[in-house]
Amino acid sequence: MPENNFARIDASVEEDYKCSRCGSIFDKDGQDEAQCPVCGNVCTPQTCRVLNASKEGF
Repeated sequence: MPENNFARIDASVEEDYKCSRCGSIFDKDGQDEAQCPVCGNVCTPQTCRVLNASKEGF
């Protein structure tokens, strides 16, 4: 894959957390610690799964 395609892929992907308590997926906003908007659980890379998600909304 040409180098330019990797730049496009990186531009359309963000890291999200999947809450270990309720399963909600939410944007971590570049933070190592973020509060789940559904149940209030505090997620970190050690306590919740980090996912690569599309920024495109689908």
